[in-house]
Amino acid sequence: TKCDHICLTMYHEDGKPYAKCICEAGQKLDPNDATKCISAQSDRFLIYSNAKLGEMKAISLDEVDPIEVMAPITGLERPIAIDYHAKQEFIYYSDTSQMRIGRIKVDGTQRNDDFITTGVSNCEGIAIDWIGDNIFWTDERMKSISVAKISDPLKRKTLIRDDLSHPRAIVVD
Repeated sequence: TKCDHICLTMYHEDGKPYAKCICEAGQKLDPNDATKCISAQSDRFLIYSNAKLGEMKAISLDEVDPIEVMAPITGLERPIAIDYHAKQEFIYYSDTSQMRIGRIKVDGTQRNDDFITTGVSNCEGIAIDWIGDNIFWTDERMKSISVAKISDPLKRKTLIRDDLSHPRAIVVD
């Protein structure tokens, strides 16, 4: 068997070997040809970060057995807060080690680790307002909640400062 990505030797109950194809992250087997891999994109997925490994991944919520629907985003120092802009297909993330907010397209393109670099110290919460195209974030060290325009992140305002004790999670309705 000639597999697109990875070929594994498996064994039937009677001990006879057979080849099984598997795909890399972000790909899945073609239902019409079990040797070919196709994009595993999904309309429903869960994005999560592993701060210790400095990466973000996404799994499908449509499959019986969840599969990775995007190639892992790696090379981050410590991604903590994440949110997704569905219309623009950007993932926004904070990197608390680098004191910045970055963004990347879900397909891995247009990565900008320095989307917001000033006025960010320890961002532990991000919320995307995809209707107004704003990004809100909490900053535990600065004891603040701020907002910026996604189209021009230099246009920003601190909404609440100093009267918070360890602000972390944030949600926009």
